[in-house]
Amino acid sequence: MAKGEKKNKNNKKGISKNTKMLIAVIAAVVLLVGGLMAVLFLMPTCSDPNAQNPVEATYPTDANGREYAVDSKGNKIENDEGVQRDKYGKIYVDGVVEITNQGPLLVKQIDIENESGTYTILSETPVEKTTDADGKEIEQTQDTIYTLVGFEDAELQTGAASSVANQASNMETTAIIDIKGENLSDYGLDKPRAKVKTTFTDGTVVQMDIGNDAPDDLGTYIKYSDKKEVYLAEKDLVNTFMFSTLDFLSKDITDKTTTEEAATLKTLTLSGANFPEKVTMVPNDDETCAAYYKITAPDNCFANVVNGDSVKGSIRGLAATSVTAYHPSDDQLSKYGVSKPAATVEATYADGASYKLSASAPDNSGNVYIYNHDTKILYQIADTSVPWATIDYEDLKYEYVLKPIQDRLSSIEVTADGKTYKFGLEKVTKTDDDGNETTSTKITCGGKSIAESKFSTFFDNLTSVQRNGDASNVKPSGKAVLTVKYNYNNGKASDTVNYYSAENRKMLAQVNGKSDTYVFETYTSKIIEDAKKLAGGGTVTPI
Repeated sequence: MAKGEKKNKNNKKGISKNTKMLIAVIAAVVLLVGGLMAVLFLMPTCSDPNAQNPVEATYPTDANGREYAVDSKGNKIENDEGVQRDKYGKIYVDGVVEITNQGPLLVKQIDIENESGTYTILSETPVEKTTDADGKEIEQTQDTIYTLVGFEDAELQTGAASSVANQASNMETTAIIDIKGENLSDYGLDKPRAKVKTTFTDGTVVQMDIGNDAPDDLGTYIKYSDKKEVYLAEKDLVNTFMFSTLDFLSKDITDKTTTEEAATLKTLTLSGANFPEKVTMVPNDDETCAAYYKITAPDNCFANVVNGDSVKGSIRGLAATSVTAYHPSDDQLSKYGVSKPAATVEATYADGASYKLSASAPDNSGNVYIYNHDTKILYQIADTSVPWATIDYEDLKYEYVLKPIQDRLSSIEVTADGKTYKFGLEKVTKTDDDGNETTSTKITCGGKSIAESKFSTFFDNLTSVQRNGDASNVKPSGKAVLTVKYNYNNGKASDTVNYYSAENRKMLAQVNGKSDTYVFETYTSKIIEDAKKLAGGGTVTPI
């Protein structure tokens, strides 16, 4: 048996006096708390249980003991406007006034005047009659159509006009600031930042004045245009009234495509200050090169794989950071650098879409101004979003001097030091006993076979040399140090690249008789050495 249990058993005299006193005290406390709870439950509550956002506040009372609300100046609000009471007459919300409460579907017209000017938004919510499954005629409300007067041909930014309509048709205040409205300049309402006139379909007209923002981010001062009382409204509810007309216009410079086929480029031309000669780019249909696009003017060559694709990809589905001007004047086009653009791009696509865009040179902040000649809208965009506005012709040309696909070659002729090494390439297909086909390339030179693995290294060295600066206006001097001739197996005429000595240990590369670019002398020296070594059956190493 535990020690405690033994002690209780030996206590023959029952409960001690101290214990009895403690029980009495506890009982008294219980009775007191119970009485207080009963009183609290019987007292009327000071907040409406149905109130959306009940708040605790202390209000003065009149001679009859009835609470009355006051504005921020201490003026008594006699008519109880904006004051909501519970069933016991206690104020639980004050200052909430519904200036408008009809909903955006009932808006007919909104006239706004603010620092940017004056404009009008028209609203129409069509209702179409249709028949339900039981054959009963019903009405279906369609999407609301908003029109910015004077900008009927412009696409509006999604949500901008509807946001204004929502606020104009559901404006509620949060506090009564000044029922007398004697010093409107204190609130910026002597010269409102915005005047809003909302006309509803039933003919009701509500006019509001929007003043300054209140201190401590409490909201914005607002009043009926024809009344003196000043209220406070949530800042977010009135910010849309500060929009300029340009804020409503869509930032989409060009539209997007819905399918990959529709996005297929047909032609692209570049002109302007960055392109003294107009550049024309089209999809590459030459199967001897893996480039995506080829240039047909001012020269015939392949387009840089990365830069060509980047230029093509920055035209369709282009979105601006902001709209700068609608139907800009000549002075505006000049001001923003697009009257004499750095670049103009014209593009046509497989789905019939076509665009003409002009771009300014980037400003100090990296912004470019883009003018859409079709919509006649001027936009601002980051220069990184429009590489065609900053690129030049040299950057558009193919990365390599010439990089044909090996499978399209019948032979390669390498001439240097008075000797020519002709490497023949022939596709050979073999079928095993099970009918499986394997294809390989037979490489020969001077009647001798060369291992395909050895030739692949040589071929990679030969075709991987990259362009190193424009040399289109440089004339060659002396005889060619190295000549490489590519002969094709698909009927295409041969391509010939000649390399001439130039300054600073560089070589001038001529493609089909036209000067093109520079390469380093170490490249040509290795090709000459490797061609001789490979023809003799030796092994070459990668560059």
